[in-house]
Amino acid sequence: MDKENIEKMIEEIRTIKDNLDEEKRSFEAKMANYAAPVNRESEVVEEWRSIAKALTEKRGITLGGTGKVNLISEIVKIAQTKTPLLAKARVFSGRDAQTNIPVWNPSIAAPIAYAEASTAVTNDSTAKLGVKSLTPYAYVSVLPVSDATLLVSGANLEGELPNIFAEAFAKAMHKGMVDGDGAGMNMQGLFTASDLSTIKCAATGSPAMIDLVNLALKLQDYYDDAAIVLNPAIYSAITATATDDITRVYKEELIRSKTIEGVPVIITSYAPSATAKDSIVAVGGPLSQYAIAVAQELTIEPFRKVGDLNTYFQASAYFNGAPIIGANFWGLKTV
Repeated sequence: MDKENIEKMIEEIRTIKDNLDEEKRSFEAKMANYAAPVNRESEVVEEWRSIAKALTEKRGITLGGTGKVNLISEIVKIAQTKTPLLAKARVFSGRDAQTNIPVWNPSIAAPIAYAEASTAVTNDSTAKLGVKSLTPYAYVSVLPVSDATLLVSGANLEGELPNIFAEAFAKAMHKGMVDGDGAGMNMQGLFTASDLSTIKCAATGSPAMIDLVNLALKLQDYYDDAAIVLNPAIYSAITATATDDITRVYKEELIRSKTIEGVPVIITSYAPSATAKDSIVAVGGPLSQYAIAVAQELTIEPFRKVGDLNTYFQASAYFNGAPIIGANFWGLKTV
């Protein structure tokens, strides 16, 4: 092989090596980008810092794009941690003023076994696809903040805003989920659902321990998803009544662990306490079948009053709620 051919081969090898080195550098750069961690916490903090800056500048803001999605999601998550009821509900987000929630009604039948290559699989005659439409409405929270807090104290306002507004909105969601009447712009509560299944108490007056046991037994097929909701006054009356040897065991379980037959019992003052005839004194069911529809929108606006050293920050969020399948909830009715 002559010298010219050798040099040509060497040049080709160098070209191949250069190309390989370039591909290696490109690959390493891409891997570095994939490996770079996404600091979601810092993004949320930065979003709240922008809110605080807007507040101190006395200007209104409307969060848009992915910002408002992230922020309303943060508020809902915080609100759910503040009450066991909200923590079990399903939250649906929609970009528009109306959120359509597709559900199977009443439920999907339990699957059964078939032989391999079977051609005789039957249809589920009990299940059908329905759409429940929930329209979110505006809920407003007003926070007065003094000038000293905004301008002098250097308080970490942006760090407190999620908890401040989540506290307010959590109260509204919690109350609406329990006793909302579903009229007008109100949430539909568990105790007022029109298609609520009912079981009657064994005797007149306040419910007894055996009544709660019967309600808990109705919910066993919902596994760990079910819960019973009742008022503290109803709870106190039940635990104060005399019991026989069998119901005494249930009373001890209720007092010690707030469960009956393993079903959690949630006590809230928003539940009704009336014990007149045909009153619903407790509701039980799979709380994941309660839907909260939240529009991905959050506005915060500052207001000043003449002669008032406070700045009033008005936050509004849009949400609504209702049982998805009301018939899967059971109400304990007095007789």
